[in-house]
Amino acid sequence: MLNSLTKGVKSYKSKRLLHNALKYPVFTRNPLYSRLYLLKVKNEINKLERKPSVVIIENTNICNISCIFCANEQMTRKKGHINKSLFEDITRQCVKEKIPNLLIQGFGEPLLDKEYVSKVEFAKNLGIKSVHCVTNGVLLKKEVSNGLIKAGLDLLYISIDAVTKNTYSKIHRTPINHQPFDKFDIITQNIKELFKLKKKYNSQKPWVQVRFKDFEENKGELQEFIRKYSNVVDDINI
Repeated sequence: MLNSLTKGVKSYKSKRLLHNALKYPVFTRNPLYSRLYLLKVKNEINKLERKPSVVIIENTNICNISCIFCANEQMTRKKGHINKSLFEDITRQCVKEKIPNLLIQGFGEPLLDKEYVSKVEFAKNLGIKSVHCVTNGVLLKKEVSNGLIKAGLDLLYISIDAVTKNTYSKIHRTPINHQPFDKFDIITQNIKELFKLKKKYNSQKPWVQVRFKDFEENKGELQEFIRKYSNVVDDINI
């Protein structure tokens, strides 16, 4: 566990160090660096102009949490779920165009869609190579996790951003009235249950990543976050 924690902290610090170093004039004003950077950008643009590597289908724009970093509540679009036939039509187009990655999630909490598991199953059965989901984890109940494993979900990203209940409630609040969102323990338990099911079915999928975004509210919790999840999930995104 200590090795995992050390590796996680070192990886984070290395990325930060490299990110900050590349801002110095010795790089930004270096002609060779500039040419190589622009060449890389052009190559990526050319790839994306030919065909995107991932398509995002917003299955719902309704959310059950008001997060301090999200503008969902300021959204003026009509809220609801995607029409089933439209979802299936877009997914078929993805298969036809050989798009390898499909993210079924948008400007809301995807698991509020009661047909989410069936959408994942449809995409996988149709031939999508990798189906992704980003969730806050509140609705990741045992039956939902069970369904996602059986449907073949490939990647699951869970936004947590905190180690303690108090910190979590400062970042993730109830919609409209912005009161503390007391679901931290539920999310933690949901993750544990998910991995119990993965073990039960001897399944490597979904590959699970927990996420920690830097805020003033969670300052000082990074190392504890890494320590908590290093031997629990498949990856930690910081």
